Formats: sequence, C-alpha cells, structure tokens
Amino acid sequence: MKSPSALNCPQAVRLSDILSIDQIAPEMQAITSWEAIEELIDKLVTAGKITAKQREGISAVVRKREKFFATGYVIPGSDRRFMPKNGSG
Repeated sequence: MKSPSALNCPQAVRLSDILSIDQIAPEMQAITSWEAIEELIDKLVTAGKITAKQREGISAVVRKREKFFATGYVIPGSDRRFMPKNGSG
C-alpha cells in the first residue's frame, strides 16, 4: 500500500497535535448545547488558544453556524430539513 505522501494526501494528524490536556473538559457543567459551546470557548481562552477579546466574536460565529447546522449528533428523523413537508412519513 502506498504512503499518504505517495498518494498526494495530507499526512495523518494525531489528536494530540491539535488538542492539549487543558482544552479537554471531561466534567462539563453545561446542560444545554449553547452552554456547552460557551464552556468550550471558555476552555480555549483559558488554554490561550484565543484571547478574551476574541471570545465574543468567536461565540457569535459558532452560534450562527450552529443555527444553520448543528455540530452534535442528530437523532435520525429529527432534522426537519429532511422531513416531508406534508407531515406524512
């Protein structure tokens, strides 16, 4: 089998190349998805990945994107964009 570079593909990225331990929130306090988003953005500020000044703008952009299409798991059949318009199955 050819290596990723031989296939002109990007090299594999390890999760540890992107995340550090201070960016992981194993015991989140959030109850709603919006609270979870805010809590994770706070983690980025605390980890120094973004500045406190950038926080509000990033939060606004993430909220805008989430309103268009949620990042989290969608239960099959719960996404109204894919439901019949007449309500029948």
